[in-house]
Amino acid sequence: MGRLTGSVRFMPTGPNGSTLNVTQDVAQMSAVIAAFLAKKMDARLAAAAGAVAHGRAAELAPHQVGLVASDVIDSLPLALG
Repeated sequence: MGRLTGSVRFMPTGPNGSTLNVTQDVAQMSAVIAAFLAKKMDARLAAAAGAVAHGRAAELAPHQVGLVASDVIDSLPLALG
């Protein structure tokens, strides 16, 4: 994620090869970010935390081959816990 100041944040989580439909992936991560924003988290922090939580959930999915969006959502509580 970039800032107007030019600094960049790298996300260290997520599976090596993503097989998720990009639209589903973006929609899920947006929902996670929206939940953090609803908790009054700073927008930049919410974006970073949402990306990391979503990536970690993908890593924790029970199977990596054939990973689908519902696998990531199902793993989200574990990623946040």
